Amino acid sequence: IGSATALATLEAERLRAAAGEARVVMITGDLGMGKTHLWRTWAEPRVPTGIIISTHAIETSEPMPFATLLNLFRHPGPAQALLRAPVPLSPIWLAELARLLPELALQWPNLPPLRMISPAEERARLLQALTEVFRLLATPLLVLIIDDLHWVDPSTLDWLIYLVDQLKNAPLLLIGA
Repeated sequence: IGSATALATLEAERLRAAAGEARVVMITGDLGMGKTHLWRTWAEPRVPTGIIISTHAIETSEPMPFATLLNLFRHPGPAQALLRAPVPLSPIWLAELARLLPELALQWPNLPPLRMISPAEERARLLQALTEVFRLLATPLLVLIIDDLHWVDPSTLDWLIYLVDQLKNAPLLLIGA
């Protein structure tokens, strides 16, 4: 009830993103007010207009780095499909992702060996590898929805900031609820 303005805002931001300008939309409000229902109502008829990926953060006592993203790669969907043969992602980025998803090394046994690097460089390369996966999905439009964003771990939050910066001129709409 009364969500017409919010739905119109989401649609306006989708159009801006589809024109090649990364956009970020936050859906905020009290627990149980219908944030999830709002984005689902908006997203359902738009599936043919691009790739819509949704995931959710999990409340844990100890935040697991990138747990929200691991969910996308370990369940059927566009992110997981990109890591299957034939893969359009460069082998070096697949190797970097194998740090986060060790099962990739089983699927791709001939990945380039990873050299020992500093933790800061390792983190930077992982952020870039994740970004390269989502860059491939951002055609003609990628809508990435993260529900329960307030529970996201600091590593994922850093990556989201990095993603929007790196894809600022790409058809990307990031929705956080």
